[in-house]
Amino acid sequence: MDKELDLNSQIDISGIPRENIETKSSVNTMNDIITNDKIGEELVARNESIQSFVKESKDIIPDKDKEQLFPIETVKTKVIERYPDKIEETLDKLLTNNNLTQYKENFNPDGTLKNTENIDGKDKKNLEKISDKMNDEITDLTEEEQDRMMIETNEVIKTKAVEALIKNIGQYFQITSFQRGNLAEQFDIDVENGIKFDKDMLKLSGNMDGRDIGFYYDMENGKVRADDFIHFDGQSETKEDGVFFINRDQDRK
Repeated sequence: MDKELDLNSQIDISGIPRENIETKSSVNTMNDIITNDKIGEELVARNESIQSFVKESKDIIPDKDKEQLFPIETVKTKVIERYPDKIEETLDKLLTNNNLTQYKENFNPDGTLKNTENIDGKDKKNLEKISDKMNDEITDLTEEEQDRMMIETNEVIKTKAVEALIKNIGQYFQITSFQRGNLAEQFDIDVENGIKFDKDMLKLSGNMDGRDIGFYYDMENGKVRADDFIHFDGQSETKEDGVFFINRDQDRK
C-alpha cells in the first residue's frame, strides 16, 4: 500500500496476512517457531488468542495519525485510478435518474465537470449537483479505503510484534548440548492452544521430556520467567554435561 500510494510512512507492511494462509502446518516444536519466517501470520490464522489480540485489541497507531500516514488527497487520487468502473457506475445511475445521460462526456474521471460553457442554465445546475454528489461518493469511498489501510497496518504491526516476542522467548531454548542435541527441537508446543494472551502477559505452554513447562512474557516490563525448574542430565550444572535449567520465578531479560 505504501508503494502503491506513493507514501513515505516508514512502516513495513509487506507482511500483511492473507485470507488463504495455509492453516495446517508442521509447527510442532519451539525450533519450528524460531525458524519459521511466517510464524506471526500463521498464529493469527490458527490461534484464537493471538487473532483476538491482533484484530480486536487497541491499535498501535492512534487514529489521529491517520492523515499523516495516509493523506486523504493522496488516497483519493489512487482510489479514482483503482476503481474507475465503480465510479462510472455511480455516475451512470445519477445521470439516468435525472435524464441527463447525454452529458456523460462532460464529466472527468474524478466526477468534476468540463466543457459546460454551452450547456443551458437548468441542465448545468443539475449537472453541478450531480458533480457534488459524485465528490461525496468518492470521498466516502476514499475514507473507507483510508480506514481499511489503517486497520491492516495496525494488524501487521501487531502480528510482527507477536512474532518477535515469541521468537525472543524461543531463544532461551537455542542451546545445543553434546548429550541432548538441540533443546529447541525437544520442546513440543501446540500453536493453537499453547500460546495465549492474558491482559499484558504472553504465556507459552509446552512439554519437554514429559514435563509441562510454562513461560511468561510480561509485555509491560519485558521480563520472562518460567514457572518451574527445568533440569536435564541433572547431576551437574555445567554446560559440558548438557544441563539446562531455569530457576523458578527468576526474571530473565
